[in-house]
Amino acid sequence: MADKRGSALRRCRLADLYVTDEKVASSLCRKLRLAEAADTRGDVRQRDRVLAEFFQDLEKQVHLTLTRGNATTMVWLTVGFFEVKEPSTSPR
Repeated sequence: MADKRGSALRRCRLADLYVTDEKVASSLCRKLRLAEAADTRGDVRQRDRVLAEFFQDLEKQVHLTLTRGNATTMVWLTVGFFEVKEPSTSPR
């Protein structure tokens, strides 16, 4: 398994490059760090809650402080790092 330490920091650098508002980039970075800390502790529920907030905040910033393409890149990199799976739906 690859060493993932510092991965939130690398994604924070991406936010710094992609997001035009420093406060927004800082807020997104904070959420990535919180998600990484929860993941490290094995607290999947907290990690997923924080990531959901991150994705919502990211979506709100499309066309305001970052492009759709850059937001998509950040989503894919985040999902790939945390190995977040799509929620399964139960048949009715």
